[in-house]
Amino acid sequence: MKQESPAFRHGECQLGTANETKIREVEDKARIIGYARLIRRSIRRHGLETEQGRKEIDFLKEKLITLLEKTDTLVFRPNEMETEAVVENLDEVLGFIDEHLDAADCSPKVAMQIRLAAEEIFVNIASYAYQPEKGKAIVRVEITEDPLTVAITFIDHGIPYDPLKKADPDITLSAEERDIGGLGVFLAKKTMDDVTYEYKDGQNILKLKKSL
Repeated sequence: MKQESPAFRHGECQLGTANETKIREVEDKARIIGYARLIRRSIRRHGLETEQGRKEIDFLKEKLITLLEKTDTLVFRPNEMETEAVVENLDEVLGFIDEHLDAADCSPKVAMQIRLAAEEIFVNIASYAYQPEKGKAIVRVEITEDPLTVAITFIDHGIPYDPLKKADPDITLSAEERDIGGLGVFLAKKTMDDVTYEYKDGQNILKLKKSL
């Protein structure tokens, strides 16, 4: 059984999430601020004037640059996660969504429908958006009241593609007679209250909406 570190458990309590990607994201942003402060303090203490001071500053700069290369913003959004768009990260994405659905007391039936729709969309992004390269996907979960509704938005910077334009499969045909693909998106459209797509600012943006 995997043992969680005290730091991980502390992060879960402070951030209200057990999602490792979100906790690592916040930790990295905290490190960016920390490294920047250490560099500034070293410079104020005339670190650039000694060989040891310059070595320390160069070391901190290297760490800082490494983190900046994978961080777009220092803003923390508890309802949003960014992850590598690979199928191996599907469980983590679904776990992140589940946390928000659980907090909203979503019924098991509706939660299952949302999970299946979200799985289809994320797997599509992982399989096709960046091929043959890899890229990031953003998953945003927004819950509003009156009526209680969840909106799950998937964002990627991959090849422009609107899965909603694909003709719905003829489900009266046998599996052998039907064209390959399209069934998952079809089911998502049937089980969600609304599914929308737009390509904006170099991003594919697909949103699922479901009343809870």
